[in-house]
Amino acid sequence: MNEEEAVQLLIEFRELIDKYLFLGYSPSLDTFSGGEGSKEMSKALKDPKFEHLRDTIMDMEAKILNILEECGFDRYITLPSYGYGFSKVTLFELVWRNLTASSVSKEFFSEKIDEAVKILQKRGGMIFVVPHSTEGYEALTLVAEERQMTFKSPEPDMRNEEILKLIELCEVVIVDLTSQNSNSYFEAGYAQGMGNSLIYIAKEGAKIDFDFTEEPVIYFESKYDLRRKVCERLDVLEREKEISGQKKRIEPDILRYIREDV
Repeated sequence: MNEEEAVQLLIEFRELIDKYLFLGYSPSLDTFSGGEGSKEMSKALKDPKFEHLRDTIMDMEAKILNILEECGFDRYITLPSYGYGFSKVTLFELVWRNLTASSVSKEFFSEKIDEAVKILQKRGGMIFVVPHSTEGYEALTLVAEERQMTFKSPEPDMRNEEILKLIELCEVVIVDLTSQNSNSYFEAGYAQGMGNSLIYIAKEGAKIDFDFTEEPVIYFESKYDLRRKVCERLDVLEREKEISGQKKRIEPDILRYIREDV
């Protein structure tokens, strides 16, 4: 399953979770002694629409959990069981078993899916934050094709907020400093704040007034020279990512989603 298919599956699953949680079926306030055997659940299971929705969520859960693990999330969560120590369940077992529908806000489930979607959309992303007419454009499209990366570039009439949205979805942001465009500095700063990997490029001989000591500028003489140097830099970034352990497990913090008014 590629990233695009995984994103689509996550979006479909999120819609099912939303429908389920808005149906109003939930156990008593004593959530951990309710669950499948509660009166509310027994009543809900008599509704064919609810039962079909619940079965669909259960059937999809394994695939969804695999996708979330690929994105760095732990498929299990540990939560307090009010007098019974702690319980360990899968992320969405809380939903289809109806264990915590009345005490845990639905944002707990939807936000995990949304985060995974953003991670998948960023994988292999690249944005070139200069107009299409620049000399490096052709070289970077070839780099993206070789690395099987999605190439993204702002259109001339694109609004600023649309460009920033593109940056959010990209893993690597390439900034051309040759023309000393003030927008490029702004976009580079935004990308750095978003945690994107940054690559600065400039035509050989270009005068750059800004200090880029933390991330060296790649100077190029031709599109072939740029193509080679950007590929080398991407290799370095990939090794740094592996060393830093960015793929570590992310265990959801369920406690901040538990409603205090229950």
